[in-house]
Amino acid sequence: MTTEPGAAAGSAWRGGCTEPAAKRLGVAVGCVTLLPATSVAALLLHNLYGPLGDSPSAGTAAALGSGACAGVAAVVGTRWLARRSRSLLVVVLAASAVAGWVLFPRQIDVTESWVPQPNERYSCTGWTFRYYPPGTFDAAATTYCVGVEHRIPDG
Repeated sequence: MTTEPGAAAGSAWRGGCTEPAAKRLGVAVGCVTLLPATSVAALLLHNLYGPLGDSPSAGTAAALGSGACAGVAAVVGTRWLARRSRSLLVVVLAASAVAGWVLFPRQIDVTESWVPQPNERYSCTGWTFRYYPPGTFDAAATTYCVGVEHRIPDG
């Protein structure tokens, strides 16, 4: 952490990082972004109920491409922010981590048992989608919640 000569003591957070530090931070954030972005895209695109339907190879390719694009965007955005302002970088990374945690799809229980009998145990404040892997003929569809799920009381 270097500051310019004659800068005030509190200005270290206002200035940006050095270029090598910004590169390392950008690559680290891009790698961390790549895995969840690819797994979320795979749930949505490699899915019999998804937009690509019964096309597993297209869904896999689209999921990998989406994850790679998200990783590259994270590298570029983090490097740009790191060169401009450390405090803004910390705020944006913290907000991104919280948003990623809330928006990561989670399974919710919408049936009584393995037999599809509607008896919801969880509700979702957000968006729900059903997942069924292509090429599978004897599995139950899984419902995912993108947002905040709430337990429904028994009774």
